[in-house]
Amino acid sequence: MKINWSKLFAETSVIVFSVFLAIYFEDLWQERKNEQEARRMLCQLRFELIEDLADIKEIIENQKQSSKHYQFVISNLKNPEPGIFPQIDTALHAIGCDNRTLYPRIATWSILLSNGLFSEIKDSKLTIKLMNYYESYNNRLVDNGDGYDKTLNELLRLHKPNYWDNEKQMPLLNDYVATTKFRAQIEHLYRDWNLSYIKLLRNHEAITIDLIKDLDNCNE
Repeated sequence: MKINWSKLFAETSVIVFSVFLAIYFEDLWQERKNEQEARRMLCQLRFELIEDLADIKEIIENQKQSSKHYQFVISNLKNPEPGIFPQIDTALHAIGCDNRTLYPRIATWSILLSNGLFSEIKDSKLTIKLMNYYESYNNRLVDNGDGYDKTLNELLRLHKPNYWDNEKQMPLLNDYVATTKFRAQIEHLYRDWNLSYIKLLRNHEAITIDLIKDLDNCNE
C-alpha cells in the first residue's frame, strides 16, 4: 500500500498545530487567571490595611493616654506626698495593664508571596512599595512594639516591686535615692519608648494611607 506522505504530513501538522494552539490558549487562560487572582489579593490587602489603619488610630490614642499617666507619675514622684500615692498607683497600673502595640495583618501578604502571585503584579512602583511596607516598615514597627513591651514588663513586673508596695499603694521604702531611680526609669519609658512609639505610629499611619490610595484601583 502506497503511503500518501503529503496527506500524512498535512494531518500530522494539523494535530501538532492543534496541540500547540491548545497549550498556548491554556497558558493565556492561566496567566489571565493568575492576574485576576493577584488583583483580588491586592483588594484583600487593601481591606486589611484599612483595618490596620483603624487600629493605628486607636493605639495612638491609647499611647497618648499613657503619656498622661507617665507625666503624672514623673511629676508626682519628684516630691511625693502621701496623699497622692493612690493616684500614682492607679497611673502605674494603667501604664502596665493597658499598653497597646500594633501587630499588622500579614495573612494576605504571606499568601501572595507563597503562591507566586506577587510576580503577577505588573506595576513595578507598587511592588517596590509593597515590599518596603511589609518587609521593612512593618517589621520595624513590630520590633519596636516588642521592645517597648519587654522594657515596660521588666520595669513594672520585675523592678517595680523593689520600689513600690502594691498592696499599700505607696513607695516600699522612704528612700529618696530609690524613688529617684524609679522615677528616672519611668521617665526613660516615657521619653524613649512611649513618645518614640507614638511618632513611629504616626509615620506608619501616613505610609499606610499612601499605600491604600495606591490600591484604590484594585477592582479596575
